Amino acid sequence: NKQRNITRNYIILYINIIIMSIEPRYLIFELKTISYFNRKCRILCQNENGPCPLLAIANIMVLQNRLTFENHMEAIELQDLIQLIGNLFIESNNSNNNIDTALIVLPKLAYGLDLNVHFNEINSFEYTEELAVF
Repeated sequence: NKQRNITRNYIILYINIIIMSIEPRYLIFELKTISYFNRKCRILCQNENGPCPLLAIANIMVLQNRLTFENHMEAIELQDLIQLIGNLFIESNNSNNNIDTALIVLPKLAYGLDLNVHFNEINSFEYTEELAVF
């Protein structure tokens, strides 16, 4: 049963990659080396102005040492980045909670985040699919 769920998750991720390859916007993110707590890290740079939660997620994973990029890499394509992060989600998810939704939403995060804030509390949000990633 667990193997079937993992296979299904990989299929969903593959479908998302195909959808992103059809997308007319061709995105490549440059990499640069920074020093973070006396450790060299390769982080992603934004290629355009505007929101990109996907880059934020990737760079957080880099700083947490959960995601690394090889030193010879100068840039990464959007499809490859989605594949890397999707695989990390699948490998680190033990309970399969919201993993299908997270994999479906992942490509959308390259273009923004649908977040509806409630103003009655400081941590109150309307549930949207995008929250499954977090």
